[in-house]
Amino acid sequence: MISDSDGKHYPWYGPKTEVKTIHGPTSEFETAQLSMSDNFFPQVTWSIPISLSRTARLTNVKRNQSFYVWLVAKNLIANKIYILKTIRWEMSLEIVVDPTKSLGERAKLIGPFKQKQPVILNKQVKIPVCALHAPNANSGQTLIWRNADEENITVVPPKKRVIQCPSDCLICC
Repeated sequence: MISDSDGKHYPWYGPKTEVKTIHGPTSEFETAQLSMSDNFFPQVTWSIPISLSRTARLTNVKRNQSFYVWLVAKNLIANKIYILKTIRWEMSLEIVVDPTKSLGERAKLIGPFKQKQPVILNKQVKIPVCALHAPNANSGQTLIWRNADEENITVVPPKKRVIQCPSDCLICC
């Protein structure tokens, strides 16, 4: 698991509408308005990045990703995170590409045309410690190029090395 933060405000997704500080203890209930907008915006290169050739060779893109989003409260004095809600969502797509066509006509979505809606889980999922620190998703992805014959692959390593967490490396919630 890896963080999808903006890469600057770990572990938070961003510093503005995603975070609210309430100073306490308080004698009354306080309401906080929070919002998060996650736009799936993958970028894929036309050629194999570690190849000397810059010929466009991309013909197909397949992605199947799943995400957890946590609504949490953090006690800044005790440095403890309390999970209030866990949301799971998925993003799948397949695109065929013809790099010989003109811009705007090169790619066609094969499907799915409708994505699954996010689900608020009944049981909270613990947050792995490795999701609270760098690297973030954009700099920790591995790109795998498969030739049309599906037998030969080229693996392009992530920009930053992903730190592997042991299976018991979960924060107490």
